[in-house]
Amino acid sequence: MTERDTLKTLIDHGTVAATLHKGSSARHAITALQTFLHWLGFDRKLKWEKFGADGDYGKATATAVAEFARRNGSTANGERVSSALAEKILARYDALEELKQLAADAEKNRIERHYKKGGTDRVRIATLQTLLHELGFGKELNWNKFGADGDYGRSTTAAVAAFGKWEGVGGDGRVLTMPLAERIVAQLSPFYGDSWHDPSHTPTPAPGSLSVKSIKGNNNRQYLKVSDGVHQ
Repeated sequence: MTERDTLKTLIDHGTVAATLHKGSSARHAITALQTFLHWLGFDRKLKWEKFGADGDYGKATATAVAEFARRNGSTANGERVSSALAEKILARYDALEELKQLAADAEKNRIERHYKKGGTDRVRIATLQTLLHELGFGKELNWNKFGADGDYGRSTTAAVAAFGKWEGVGGDGRVLTMPLAERIVAQLSPFYGDSWHDPSHTPTPAPGSLSVKSIKGNNNRQYLKVSDGVHQ
């Protein structure tokens, strides 16, 4: 079971608050929570380098939960996770890779090459659509009908134009300009911790499945690390 599966199960069963609280013995669920907070950029509050995902809901985890809550409009003190806060953690996680992608493209000055009406990079266009939906432009996107379909057509054009108007920036929405891309990142990044922009995370694989990742060994040689979720 992945970290996402663990948290989603708690939400579905209505057992978030009973499980994720200071002093809880539910180490597996707490480890999943800590891993999420790490991915979302709260390493400093978690004291990640010292503790990692140790399954102990102590002071550091409570501090990280409280900081996530504060950044996302909640007054929770961090000693317990509510269902609403868990759902918000999942929502921020679900948009994280898209936010990283757009931020990376902005840093490398490749926004207008990929994000435009009629563009063929459907993955990046779906990234933009997801982030615009996060910002509240689902109506313009016609989200219920199209979702993040990777097609930069009339609906996405309307959403980009609406976002530009909201930000006080002109434009017809046919191209996502660099200033607009930077403003999308600026609008969403405050919901995350200071280290959200770090390298991509790797979810824990489910037992019986295989994950493969590249790691650097001695003399800068690259190796492939294979895990089945049980044996490393």
